[in-house]
Amino acid sequence: MVEDDVLHVKSDMRTQEKLARRAKEASLHTSTLPGLPKVGVAAEFSNFQIFDSTNIDCHSNIASQVCLEQAVLSHANGSMGPLSQDSGRDGLPVWRNLALWADVEEPIMPCGSCRDALIRSGKTDSEIISRTAGGRTLEIPISWLLPLAGLGEEGDVSEEIDYFRALGGYVSSFIPDDLEVLLDEAKKASESSWIPHFAKDKIAASGAALRMTDDTVVLGWRTQESTKQLTDSAIVTALRKALQEPFNKELKVKAAAFFSDSKVLRAPSGSDLQALLELSDGNIPLVFACGDGRKFHSSLRELLPKPF
Repeated sequence: MVEDDVLHVKSDMRTQEKLARRAKEASLHTSTLPGLPKVGVAAEFSNFQIFDSTNIDCHSNIASQVCLEQAVLSHANGSMGPLSQDSGRDGLPVWRNLALWADVEEPIMPCGSCRDALIRSGKTDSEIISRTAGGRTLEIPISWLLPLAGLGEEGDVSEEIDYFRALGGYVSSFIPDDLEVLLDEAKKASESSWIPHFAKDKIAASGAALRMTDDTVVLGWRTQESTKQLTDSAIVTALRKALQEPFNKELKVKAAAFFSDSKVLRAPSGSDLQALLELSDGNIPLVFACGDGRKFHSSLRELLPKPF
């Protein structure tokens, strides 16, 4: 038994080295804007196939600009058939190890949007290995990077909250008074959600309220329509409103509330958390609640650790 474990570790180390080399080689094909790092990725899947990709950024509005983690998933999906969208519970292939290599000093981690995609197409213990030209390495399971990903039934995070707390993460059912007020605003905003009648049994109305550094409150709500051109989450809708004129570049988000009009308890997605990060100082209080009265308080840093 011990011998098998040792062999397993050695195999993992060999796989990690192979993936790191593939990621570094892929980075040589990066097409990026001046000043941005060159980054490569390589992922090993449950059927032992390995795919790699790199980042493409340019000034053109026509060119596709996709994060390299999502690019490698798309490549694998197109080459070997559909990947899992349910963390492997649907029996479809998942990624097991994913290596990032960047010509920077400190290891980088996937953005929030990529974390959304990665955690559903991998297992909770699928591992990210980030290496740099500076010789630094960081290895971390994908579930640690998005602890409330909504892997429960219909996206419920209840079990993830219990597990996260057991690991020492902070999610509290105590809501400070000022955040209770903000949550009430988010609940009212959810009433403005635009969802087609044929999708209302699948997509819950939701609302967001952002308190800015000048103490103004900006509201947003879920918008869903068939062309996807106007589709946005409640949090992103609120952020877009905050960026509209008259816009003060000094203003930032200092607290956020999210409400889902459903019996399913949902937390903000990785994509929403990443967007909040861009327009805040990096660690703001967050509250989220659902229609059955459950509500929780945490922070951006807790729910999006080691941000991109």
